[in-house]
Amino acid sequence: MKWHSADDTWVGDADLDTTWEESGTTHYASIDLAGKVTPDLTVLGRSRVALDRRNGNDFRRMRTRVGAAYRPMEDPRLKVLAWYEHRLEQKHNRTETHMWSLDASYEADENLRLNGKYAGQHQKVETAGGISAATTTQLLQAGLHYEFGDDRFQVGVNAAHLWDNDGNSANGVGAEFGFVPRKGTLLAIGYNQASGHVARQGDLYQDGAYLRFNLLLDNSLWDQLDGFLGN
Repeated sequence: MKWHSADDTWVGDADLDTTWEESGTTHYASIDLAGKVTPDLTVLGRSRVALDRRNGNDFRRMRTRVGAAYRPMEDPRLKVLAWYEHRLEQKHNRTETHMWSLDASYEADENLRLNGKYAGQHQKVETAGGISAATTTQLLQAGLHYEFGDDRFQVGVNAAHLWDNDGNSANGVGAEFGFVPRKGTLLAIGYNQASGHVARQGDLYQDGAYLRFNLLLDNSLWDQLDGFLGN
């Protein structure tokens, strides 16, 4: 079921599904709502619920997220995006997770962009025997991106700090240099350096050099290919 307001500033969607099998039933429900509160502020909410009662199981999974995007019309150089998500899964154990993120970027001028991020996660696991464990991990990150040479060259630097409630922490810094040989194509080389360690978060920041290649897949790519082939 879909819904929208008369002026199309709010839209909604709801879905309900049930499946019957010889081994049992599964149920799924979802609801979404998004709207423009002001010309500068847009909000979004969504929720998903799934129940699996096949083969004698009772597996439950629920996820809910709310978010907001802010970009002032009078100064669109500023962009802010925030969201919070709650997850609950229960089968043999019960796992509850809270996640949140706040991102912001600001175009100081036509060539320089600044960005920052704060994010975190709190997770609690409870076993059927009554044993429980909880952990909280948080991240702070900041960086800048600068373009020059008629936007054919770009430089980016960033720094991050990650820590948890057990006193563990990790730091990372990185730099990248990129070249745009033609519109829609980017070649970049970079290097990251990390120190410290936070359990189960080692894949967030990797040490060493890397090479990145980005290609914009739009109609202009096909035009360039036709030109190369002489069509």
